Amino acid sequence: MITAYLIVHGFMGLSSRTFKFGASSSTDNYESYLYLGIGLGVFVYLFTYLINSAFSGSYISQYVENKNNFTSKMIWDRVMHNIGSLALMIFIGIAFMIGYFIISGLLTVALSFIHPYVPFFFTLILQFLIKIFLGLIFVAIFDNNNGIGKGMSNAWELFIHNFLFVLGYSFSLSMLNLIITTLILMIPGTLFGIYVFFSIENNTVLYTSPTANVLFTLFFCLYIIVYTGLQALNQLAFGTLYYNLHEKKFNTHLQSRIELIGQTTE
Repeated sequence: MITAYLIVHGFMGLSSRTFKFGASSSTDNYESYLYLGIGLGVFVYLFTYLINSAFSGSYISQYVENKNNFTSKMIWDRVMHNIGSLALMIFIGIAFMIGYFIISGLLTVALSFIHPYVPFFFTLILQFLIKIFLGLIFVAIFDNNNGIGKGMSNAWELFIHNFLFVLGYSFSLSMLNLIITTLILMIPGTLFGIYVFFSIENNTVLYTSPTANVLFTLFFCLYIIVYTGLQALNQLAFGTLYYNLHEKKFNTHLQSRIELIGQTTE
């Protein structure tokens, strides 16, 4: 809520100054609000991404290893056991983000002469691949407490040997996220659009209206909440993908079932 308020308040304040042809008072701090909100938003994004990925990865690894016979303390203990690897994943994720922006810029320059949508298409694919690769790494870290080194190695091996399947899975998951987000935000978005329409019809200045500021903040806050929830669901989906690919390669579950053949139960 604080992040949404700072970003919306700063943006609306700067918009009001812009439409006044740069006029501003010495007492406004709209730029500070906006920059502080963006900085806080980046921190919240990284923090929630780390928390969601950590607990989702720990949960699904415990589920697979203990056949649904585990407690919340076991999930917490596994997260704490891999806290160092999780801290390193923050810097690895930032490095991937920087690399993504650099490669996206190069693709835009190199491919824009073909068609304006071609760079967008390739950068979208790149975004899908980076997102799912990081998700696989998080699960691989918690798989038998592999740690960051072995986890990245296992994730890369499964990723590269099932590249087309992973790409299709990521695309399908992204489309599902889009559908869920649209369905959740459809009603509040429609109501908000109606408010904006009639406000413009009545010549209401939105960027100086307290009501508009409150509604923008609430809507943006709702979007952040929905996005955070989808992060956790995505990581569970990445966990499912990881263990499916792992089973496809090593057949661990099948081997365990074969070993039970011939054994008698008392």
